[in-house]
Parts: sequence; C-alpha cells; structure tokens
Amino acid sequence: MQWTGEVARGDWIRDRLAGWGNVGGVVPRGFEAYARILHPITAYRGEETVPWRWAEVAARTGRTMHPLVQSQRLFGSEPADLEFPDGWSPSLPEEGRLEPELLAQLTGHLRTHGREQAITLGVWCGWGEINGSSTPMLFWGPIDGPPWWRRWYFRVFRPLINHQMRRRHHAEKMASIAPDIARALHRTDGYAGPLLLHLPAREYVLLTATLDELADPTWPRSAGIGWHGSFSGPMPALIWPDDHAWCVATEIDFDSTLVGGSRSLVDAILTDDTFEAFEVHPDDDLTWDGDTINPPVS
Repeated sequence: MQWTGEVARGDWIRDRLAGWGNVGGVVPRGFEAYARILHPITAYRGEETVPWRWAEVAARTGRTMHPLVQSQRLFGSEPADLEFPDGWSPSLPEEGRLEPELLAQLTGHLRTHGREQAITLGVWCGWGEINGSSTPMLFWGPIDGPPWWRRWYFRVFRPLINHQMRRRHHAEKMASIAPDIARALHRTDGYAGPLLLHLPAREYVLLTATLDELADPTWPRSAGIGWHGSFSGPMPALIWPDDHAWCVATEIDFDSTLVGGSRSLVDAILTDDTFEAFEVHPDDDLTWDGDTINPPVS
C-alpha cells in the first residue's frame, strides 16, 4: 500500500456522480445494482457493550426498517438520552467510516465477483487525524488530599502533565502520517493542491493497494493515515479497482456505506448475514428527509 499522486485515476467517478444526497451522488451511477450497508450500533449497559443492528433499535422504538431508513428517525432528537427499560443505551452508528473488520469481510465478495487487480483508496482529507487538526481529549478524576496539595496539583502539576501528554500525542500522530501523504495534504493560501482528487464538495488523498491488504483488518495501522497507539483514524471514503467494475463509497456525513457493482456482487452482499444491508437505487434520497416512512421524533 502506498500513496499515489495519479489523481486522474478518479476522473471517471467525477463524470458519473450526480444528485448530492442521493445514492448516485456518492457512488458512481451506471452500475447494474447497488447495496447500502448500515454501520453497526454499539449498545451499553454499565460496563457491558454489545453490537446491535438498526433493526433492534427500530423494534424497541416501534419504527420501521426499510432501504432508506435514517438512524436519526430511530434515535430521535436527543440520541444520547435514549435508554430502554432493561438498561441498554445504544449509541449512534459511526458516520464516514466502515469498520476495518466489515471492510475485510466485504473484500471477499469484491474478489469473488471481480478479477484480481490493483485497487485505489480515496481517504477524505478533512479527517483531523491526517490533516493535523485533531487534539486528544483528556479526562481527570477527582483528587483527594489536603487543600495545599490540590492547589499545587491544579495550578502546576496537572497543566504540566497535560502539556506533556499533548506533545507526546502530537509527535506520535505526526509520525503515523506518511510523508508523501502529508505533502499531498499541504495547503497553499488555504487551497488544496494538485495532489488530491477533487470531487464535488470533497477532496481525497489516494493510495494504491490490493484486496489482500484490505482483507487484514490491521492494515490501517501501517498505511500512514494517522492510526497510532490506541487511537483509530480514518477509513477510505472511496475504493475502486482499475477496471472500474465496482466502487465502495462512504460519504463522510452518512452512517452507511454504498457499493455499486454487478447484480451478483450486490446479491452476495444482501445475503451475507455479516451485513445489515438493503438494495438501493441511484436516485434514492439518503438525507434525513429521505426516510418518508418513519416520522421525525421530537
């Protein structure tokens, strides 16, 4: 896996995108069929965590699952306050990234219903983990002891420790970004340079890879895209092969991933119990208002 400045690789995608907020505005139009993979939900109860499908939340809230279902219509306007009588509290599905484990499972279908060839990854350049804008969030518990110790701690020791930890995090983060990627992301006078793929309202840094690499869920930690230590980072927003036979797309503001390809590829995804997936079509609306079956929750 390595960076590439051959941004013309993505010209075909630009030519086939139309309809912002629609399926065909995220993944290129012209494929035989399309699948929408819903990103998993994590539910919490005390120290327990379990993965949930959207269907679990829908069943508990009396909502309806359908191809254009929107998580905002399942959780309501205050998703952090959603808690069920048995103590489980679900979190919203992640936006803008398909988990490495699910992507690894997906690669099996991409290989079976395509041919062995090089692929291109497009990583959205707005991720703070690769553009240097992210900072760690530190949590400090209560401090016991006499008043003089607490005063010294809050005035001297905690600010010093905080500064050292942030410096360490910044150094580790910068070391986790490949030099070629950092160079491609460099902006002059606030404008992105020619080493990024420019698509409508989005810019991407490109890498070349193979499906074998993506089949290993640990690949992001050696890809130079900002993963380091216990911190995860961005995932590809676009993946496509040299022959353009399929495309995987995860819009940064969507909590689902779209796959366009052959009829057999989409059928394989829809029948794989690993995924919670639906068939969709290029003109389908994936904005919150696209869910016309479940009314907004106040």
